[in-house]
Amino acid sequence: MKPLILKKPLIIIACLCIVFFSCEKKSELVNVTIKVVDSKTKKPRENDSIELRIEKFGFPVKQYPLVAKYVSDSNGEAKIKVQKDEVYHLIVSGEPMMIGFADFGDGNMENESLITVDMVKIKI
Repeated sequence: MKPLILKKPLIIIACLCIVFFSCEKKSELVNVTIKVVDSKTKKPRENDSIELRIEKFGFPVKQYPLVAKYVSDSNGEAKIKVQKDEVYHLIVSGEPMMIGFADFGDGNMENESLITVDMVKIKI
């Protein structure tokens, strides 16, 4: 009977550790403005599709699940809120056959940051 008594506290401690380490910490939210511009003319682009993806640990490679989709306004901007301590990836696409990418957030995001995405034409 003695070994059963020792196993109970170990099982309880193991369960508590699993619960503790599986909880995600919510960090502070910051406001970020994404500005989409044409790489040649530097003019803002309207109605471009913006995909916001978050970088997550994965094995054997990192994963980038979709967080949200946005559309740029008449000023070529989209205002979003993101967690301060996360790393994000932007994929922007628009007509005619234009695409742009940006990475931001490395644990030191400031509130009211501006991320500029230069759109380039895809050549086929």
